[in-house]
Amino acid sequence: MFNRNGGQKRMDAARAMRVLFLGAMIFNAAAYGYPEPHGPFEKGHAPQSVLRVDWEVVNSARLGDGEPGPWCFVAPDDSKKTTLELERIMEAESCFLRITVVDGHGRALSNTWTKAMPSDLFRVNSMDLNQDGRPDFIVDIWNGGCGTAAGISILTFVLSTETGYSATGTYSYYFGSGDIVMFDKAGPYYFIETRFIGNGAERTKDGRNHNFWVYQLYRFNEAEVVEANQDAPGFPKWVWFTFRENHKETDQLTTAQKRRLFEAKFGRKAQSDSSAGQSQSSDPERKQP
Repeated sequence: MFNRNGGQKRMDAARAMRVLFLGAMIFNAAAYGYPEPHGPFEKGHAPQSVLRVDWEVVNSARLGDGEPGPWCFVAPDDSKKTTLELERIMEAESCFLRITVVDGHGRALSNTWTKAMPSDLFRVNSMDLNQDGRPDFIVDIWNGGCGTAAGISILTFVLSTETGYSATGTYSYYFGSGDIVMFDKAGPYYFIETRFIGNGAERTKDGRNHNFWVYQLYRFNEAEVVEANQDAPGFPKWVWFTFRENHKETDQLTTAQKRRLFEAKFGRKAQSDSSAGQSQSSDPERKQP
C-alpha cells in the first residue's frame, strides 16, 4: 500500500534537494565566475567585478520548487519598480522561460524568452549593464549534467531599449561575479565569456591532445552585446587546462589553428581587433530566441 506520509516526505526531500542545489549554484557562481586557476588574468590583475548579486524575489516560495511559475523579480534600487516575470513553457520538443519585463504601472515592456531551459535551477541578477539609467537583467539557468557540462550556464541578457527590452542569449562556463567587469571607473561594463575547446584534429606543439579555456570579451552597447576584444589586452585568450595553475596564452596552437577550432566549434569566427565592436547578430548562439 502507498504510504502517503512517506510519499510526502520524499516529495519534500526532493524539493529541499532542489533548493539546496540552487543555493550551491548561486554561492559558487557568485564567488568564482570563470575558473580561477586558469582564468584570463594573472593573480592580482583581474579587473573590478561589478555584478550585482542582490535581487528581491517577490514570490520566493515557488522558486526552485519545480513549479512552472510565474516567478517575479523586482530590480533593486529602482524607483519605478521594474519587474522581471519568468514563466516556464513546456512544448513537445523544447522547454524555455518566457521573459516579460513589466513597469511599475503593469505595462509589459518585452515579450521574449530564453533559448532553452535544461534544468529548473536558475537565478536572476539586475544592474544597469548598458548604463542608460534603467535596470537590465541577467537570467542564468544551470545546464545540469556532469563533468565540465555541469559548469555551463544558459545566459540571457535582457537589456533596456528606448521602447522596451531586448534579449540576447548565449552560454558560458561557471558564470559568476568575476565575469561582469569594468576596466575603468566610468565604465563601460563588459562580459567575459568562457568556452572550453579541445585541439581536435589540430596537431599541438608537443603532439599531444590538450584542452583549453577560451575567453572572449563583450561590451554592453545599448541593446546589444558586442564583441570587444580590442578594448583590453590579451583577448581573445586561450589558456591551456593544466594540472597546475596557469594563466598564460598557450603556444600549443598557432593563431590559425585557434581560429579554425573556434569557427568549427561555434560556427563563427573568433573576432580580431579590427572586427571588435560589431554586433553578433549573425552568431547562431547569440540570436534573439
